[in-house]
Amino acid sequence: MSRIKWPDVGKVAQNYLEHGTIILDEAAKLQAIARQKPIPINVITPFIESLTEYVRKTREQPSMHELLMEMRAGFKETKDIHEKVTIIKQGWDSTQVKGIHTRSWAQMVAAGPGT
Repeated sequence: MSRIKWPDVGKVAQNYLEHGTIILDEAAKLQAIARQKPIPINVITPFIESLTEYVRKTREQPSMHELLMEMRAGFKETKDIHEKVTIIKQGWDSTQVKGIHTRSWAQMVAAGPGT
């Protein structure tokens, strides 16, 4: 009877998606061999440790709801800044005295800082 070569298991990748792919590959190899012979504990332990690490990583990932809320907050901040800039522009343009030549907001921006 030929000796079974146990697959190298327990690899851990930094990226949780890549780690998931590794686990699936290792599980398939172990399942194929398990049909011939029981898997010894020294082979299954690193696999379980890798699986535990994967679960920990995936639980640390933000949920879709959290990501959407963060994006919504970012859009709101951008909108708030845009509204404030609009108020400043309108305020600047409305303070111009008739008959006296002052630069508009667009002219000020085109001229550059400090001019």
